[in-house]
Amino acid sequence: MHDPQWISYDLAKKVPDMRRGFRIETNYGEIDISEADAKPFADLVEHLLAKKLKALQGGTDHGRP
Repeated sequence: MHDPQWISYDLAKKVPDMRRGFRIETNYGEIDISEADAKPFADLVEHLLAKKLKALQGGTDHGRP
């Protein structure tokens, strides 16, 4: 989604929840990420979403790495 409201929600609710562990679903099955391994994934998602939110709110990077 490219809606700033949904991205803000994801940053406030979903990313912190990811830190407790989560599941990645693919067409070939699931990958379970334990709490012990979740931090780098959550950090990456937080960084990417914050960057996207900034770009949507008129930041200068426009979502580019």
